[in-house]
Amino acid sequence: MPPICEWRSHTDEMPKRKRIQMNDQIKQAIETFKEKVFNDYEAFQYGMWKRDIEKNPERKKGLHEIAAKSIEEFKNGFRMEETKYYYKFLNSNSGVHSFIVKEDKEIRGKKWKQGDILKPADYRTPALNRPRGNILGEYVIQWTGPLYLR
Repeated sequence: MPPICEWRSHTDEMPKRKRIQMNDQIKQAIETFKEKVFNDYEAFQYGMWKRDIEKNPERKKGLHEIAAKSIEEFKNGFRMEETKYYYKFLNSNSGVHSFIVKEDKEIRGKKWKQGDILKPADYRTPALNRPRGNILGEYVIQWTGPLYLR
């Protein structure tokens, strides 16, 4: 009896996606973006142990080692994936941190600028209500992701 269906990957018939070359300005802006995220995480980690160190100064070395290990794991796990319209940033536990728009484009009826920072709606898509800033301009970012709208 022949098989009911033949399994094929959905990528077998898909054309290769046109990759957008990152210019030096975007590369530098993304590096600055990552540094801001890492700096915020470091401030969080060391700030988290501040009270414990003040109460028990002898624990300072051990707590700093824990914080340093956690920071290193966070940095090593933070990565970028390229999708059709966005650069998707994932944190160390594979949760989505944020999306950055790759190029000026109209997506789902809205115009977006290159570098717009978007909060994730879910694992695959960003929240398309408003950008949380632009990596080519001024913005605030936290290690947990882009800020909520006010």
